[in-house]
Amino acid sequence: MTRRFLEQYPHFQGVPWYIFGESYGGKVAAEFALRLCEEIEAGRLSANFKGVVMGDSWLSGVAHVDSWAPYLFQMGMVDSRDRDQLAEAAARVRAAAEAAQWQYATTLWSAAWQLMTTLTEGVNIYDVLAPIKSEGGKGGKPVVPCGSFEMMNGDVKRALAVPDAVTHLNDNSAVFSAQYAEFVQPATGTVEQLLRRTNLSVTVYAGQRDVFTNIPGTMAWVESLRWPLADTFRAAPKTRLSVDGEVAGSVKQAGTLTAIRVYRSGHVIALDYPAAALAILRLVTQCDDPAA
Repeated sequence: MTRRFLEQYPHFQGVPWYIFGESYGGKVAAEFALRLCEEIEAGRLSANFKGVVMGDSWLSGVAHVDSWAPYLFQMGMVDSRDRDQLAEAAARVRAAAEAAQWQYATTLWSAAWQLMTTLTEGVNIYDVLAPIKSEGGKGGKPVVPCGSFEMMNGDVKRALAVPDAVTHLNDNSAVFSAQYAEFVQPATGTVEQLLRRTNLSVTVYAGQRDVFTNIPGTMAWVESLRWPLADTFRAAPKTRLSVDGEVAGSVKQAGTLTAIRVYRSGHVIALDYPAAALAILRLVTQCDDPAA
């Protein structure tokens, strides 16, 4: 499809191209970026491909599930007894993953998620500080994560002139079922290949209030990547991400890898902190007005 698009609209072949992916889409973005690079190297596709950006991304299911217990404990959402229960559930996910029992690992991930929901009285996994309803059932995963359904089918849909008959869905059970055995499988090896084999800029960011793919879990898999500048990256100092005179986060960079911590934001930074999302877009593209 990408090849056909570029052949039909050849003027796009010279336009700087960046792939952005959010949540599980970040995992897909990494895989797509590597495949795209392979097609370009083989001469089967012509594109000015510059970089890939993975936001609050589910790149390592094990790293993220491992992070839930300590993160929620530090945030005061669980006590030590609850923390230990959740850590034990995470250990079962890790054991299944290490045995390459991927479908079972996803089943155990779901059980760990349900346990987390019970222990926290329904924490919003996309924003740890979001209010929890005291009546009704447990909160868990919100049906509409932080309003992204409205955004995608409102402003974004109008800006892209998407036909009215097309509706964006935050979750698709058919897709999830088809990829069930792949859900916990990591894509960190793909990111390592991007860092070793290409000159692409590789950017990772995560929000401070996100539970599902929180900063500690994100940095755990980022700092475990095996590539030539791994030690340089881990030793690199953080720099400030400033937005409108405020400290919006921090940036850590070495070689082609950049990791960004975004303060005061949950899972969907474009909604929680739009100015920070724009700052990231400018940082990645090195352009003050990316829409120009």
